[in-house]
Amino acid sequence: MRKIWLFILVAVVALAVSTPARADITCLSLCTVQLQQSNINQLAGVQVTVTIDNTGSNTVLTFQLTNNPLSNTPIGMDQIGWTGGALSNGSNAFSSSYNAVSSTNWEGALVTGPNTASMDGFGKFNVQGADAASTGGISASTAIVLTLAGKVTTFYDNAKGNVFAVHVRYGGNCSGFIGGLAGTSSSNSDVNCQVPGQVPEPGSMLLFGSGLFGLAGILKRRLLA
Repeated sequence: MRKIWLFILVAVVALAVSTPARADITCLSLCTVQLQQSNINQLAGVQVTVTIDNTGSNTVLTFQLTNNPLSNTPIGMDQIGWTGGALSNGSNAFSSSYNAVSSTNWEGALVTGPNTASMDGFGKFNVQGADAASTGGISASTAIVLTLAGKVTTFYDNAKGNVFAVHVRYGGNCSGFIGGLAGTSSSNSDVNCQVPGQVPEPGSMLLFGSGLFGLAGILKRRLLA
């Protein structure tokens, strides 16, 4: 009987872990959302902060890189996506002055609708932008700032359970998606993304083999004792 309850408990925990937590984001004044889930293993620890400012008559979204553990040089965010916001003219959810910092921070088109392209494992969003020029400073001192048409107080999670997602570009052909809240089941490696202090794969295998060899020696001595 105890084994049956233990099996049920393990099954419930496994289901809870495998099922992504989903939640919309409601912001009435000033809120921040931390995006720190990536589809690239080496981008673990990269964090993009999305600030929702509803203190004025228009909602202002700010995307900014706030943590970067990579040695690759940050170049820019060239794709962004979220779900939420009324359309101002049936096709554009943004005012003409959406970029409140400078024109070099975002030069791409912004489109709306259910047929936007999927942002890897983070799913589709009803508002999505792609910067063909691949500009958009994401250092600690610069950000992408978008002023929406009107006020948006609720940002919804999409079918994948994600509220925001961005594509981050680095020097040396390193790139990947950062999103949340639920994240993505897609997890890949990019050898172009360099993490300081990262042990190369051959070195990892050598260390693993050495550990097994040492463990075998210890077991052998104990058996002979």
